[in-house]
Amino acid sequence: MAMMLFACKANEQSAAPTKLGENEFVVTHKAPVSEQQVRTIFKSVEPFNIVSSTQRMTVIRFSHDPGLANLEKIVESSSLVEAIQPNYRYQKFH
Repeated sequence: MAMMLFACKANEQSAAPTKLGENEFVVTHKAPVSEQQVRTIFKSVEPFNIVSSTQRMTVIRFSHDPGLANLEKIVESSSLVEAIQPNYRYQKFH
């Protein structure tokens, strides 16, 4: 039996504020970065928390939704960021 994964925004299923992925974005870096460098890149949209971080990827949760378009403008000027996207919640379908 093949399994397929479908991405959906967390708030499309429920408006509950505790849903995984709400106001969360995944940032992919071109090179290894520190948490301080991430905080510097996104200082104009504080407050936020770094949910998880590796050298090449960071998950950020903002206290409010800054909007993907706004975040894309911010990362365009950074030589450290390769991409940014919402942190989609995945569901497994059989």
